[in-house]
Amino acid sequence: ALSVEGTALRAEGENHYDGYYNYSETLQQVLGGKVRYTPSERFNLTVNVGRADNESDNYNGSTWLGAAQTHRDSASAQADIGLADGQLLSAGVDWSQDNLDGSSAGYLVDSRDNTGVFVQYQGRFG
Repeated sequence: ALSVEGTALRAEGENHYDGYYNYSETLQQVLGGKVRYTPSERFNLTVNVGRADNESDNYNGSTWLGAAQTHRDSASAQADIGLADGQLLSAGVDWSQDNLDGSSAGYLVDSRDNTGVFVQYQGRFG
């Protein structure tokens, strides 16, 4: 069996509060997809991909004080293998990349990559 899912989100906001930045305008957008393939009772493969974008402009009254734009790309794949009744082996990889697309703060590092590999055994005996 094959299943496909998708998600989308767009949120716009205006925030008012006390402090140096007393007003901000924000935008967040998220897109994601998931594919699940189950050719048999004992094997399942799931793949996820996504992207998140964030923007923020900060003001003091009507004076613009700064901004930041970031995005994150992510992907994962996981295989679940039924070895026997009550025994499951899962293995996969997770990846994400964060990027600072623009900022008034002047950060020295503007991106990072994270990759993780995992294996898990679950067993029930008796």
